[in-house]
Amino acid sequence: MPTDIDVPALHRLVNGFTTRSAWRLETRRRYAGNETDPAYDQWRRGQKSQWDSTSPYAHAVRARADHGATTERVRIIDDPPTESQRYLLAHAIGHAELLGETVLCLPRPQAERIALPAEDWWLFDTGLVAALRYNDGDRLLGASVITSPPHVARYTALRALARTRAVPARAYADATDPRRP
Repeated sequence: MPTDIDVPALHRLVNGFTTRSAWRLETRRRYAGNETDPAYDQWRRGQKSQWDSTSPYAHAVRARADHGATTERVRIIDDPPTESQRYLLAHAIGHAELLGETVLCLPRPQAERIALPAEDWWLFDTGLVAALRYNDGDRLLGASVITSPPHVARYTALRALARTRAVPARAYADATDPRRP
């Protein structure tokens, strides 16, 4: 049986996990929580947004990297990308350069062809899954923590599938930039 946790417990899990790997699949078209970040307003106004590299998440990713662990995510992107997806893509390169996080992108049609589920989740060390729960307004409510080996194996296989089809965020941004010839 999964164990439900709230948002603060999820943040403690994500920010405190430093053993080998933390991996996330992002499938949503919008993340309402981003819209409360001052960097989001700066980005919407066309300014260079100042992402908080001192946040608990930033410290956690750097700590994982310092201990030889990895943080990686695959983002499913619509065509054209939603505003939320464009914002996240703008910050993906910074995450890689500042924190050492690997961000990969996968167009939604490809994700649908390979039958990736339309759900967001974290996979830690191929032993624990945090399946994220959102409300109808795209606000994060918490997660269901899954440790059952057969269920975790399913998520591990989905991670492998997503990784093989996704491309680095910088390459995706370069290939889809309408200003490029």
